[in-house]
Amino acid sequence: AGRVDYSAVRVTPSRLHDLYMEYKAEKARALHEYMEVYMDYYDYKYGKGKYSAGKRISEGVTALEKLETVTKIHDARLKRFIARNKDNAIGLFVFQENAEPFTVTELDEILASFTPGVKATAYYKHVADKVNKVKRTAVGARFVDFTLKDADGNPVRVSDHAGKGRYLLLDFWASWCGPCVLEIPHLKDAYELYHPAGFNVISISIDDREADWRRALEQTRVPWPQLLDEKKARGESRTSDIYNVHAVPTCVLISPDGVIVDRDLRVSRMDRKLIELYGNRFGDKY
Repeated sequence: AGRVDYSAVRVTPSRLHDLYMEYKAEKARALHEYMEVYMDYYDYKYGKGKYSAGKRISEGVTALEKLETVTKIHDARLKRFIARNKDNAIGLFVFQENAEPFTVTELDEILASFTPGVKATAYYKHVADKVNKVKRTAVGARFVDFTLKDADGNPVRVSDHAGKGRYLLLDFWASWCGPCVLEIPHLKDAYELYHPAGFNVISISIDDREADWRRALEQTRVPWPQLLDEKKARGESRTSDIYNVHAVPTCVLISPDGVIVDRDLRVSRMDRKLIELYGNRFGDKY
C-alpha cells in the first residue's frame, strides 16, 4: 500500500470543541483573577506578610470580601455559559463540574433548564445523578443525620444536636491537614465567645489511623464533641462522602431548624457570620 500524505489532512474543530476551549479559557482567566486577590487573604489566615505582626477580625473580613467579589463574577459567568449551552453536552459538563457552590433551588432550576433533546441522553441521566448527590447536602437542604463514636467510644448522633434551636458547625478535618490544625486555635476562640450565645461545633476527623486522631486530640484539646469518620465496609459511604467533602477543612453550618445554610464557613467567613447572628463579641480583636 502507498504512503498517506498527511500534509493534505485538515482537522476542523467541532462546535463542542470550541465551546470546551472557551470554557477552559474562562477557567484560566478566573484562576488568574482569583489568585491576584487570594494571597492577601491567605496571608491574613496564617499571619504572614503584613499580618505577621498582628491582625484584626475586620481586616480578614475585608480581604475575604475582595475575594468573594471575584468569585461572584466568575460564578455569574458560569451561569451565563450554562444558560447559553443548555442544548448541548458541554453545558451539562460545565454544570456538573461546578455544581457544588449552587444552592438546592439553583441546582433544580439549572437541571430543569436543559432542552428535551439533552434530557433524553444517557449523559444527562449521569449528570442528574451526580447533581442529586450534591443536592442532598447543598445549601438549602435539610441536614443528613449520622452516628459516629466519640473518643470515649460513645455513639453521637448529629440529630441530637442539629435542629435543636442552635446553630451547629460540622467541622470536617484531619490530623495530617496543616490548614485544619492551624485554624483550630481561632475556632476555639470563636467557640468560647459564641457558644454561650447558641453556637455549637462537632468535629469529624477523616483520619485513617485512630492513633493519629487521638494524638491530635491530646494536642488540640478542644471542648466540643470530636468524632472519627472511620472507613466503612465495602459498599458503605463514609459520613464525609455523604456530605460531599472532597478536601479538608470543610465546615458545614446547620441552622437552628436543621437546614444547611453554608458549606465553607471557615476563618473570616465564620467570623462574619457569627457577628451577623450574635453581634460582635470579638471586642478589641475586631
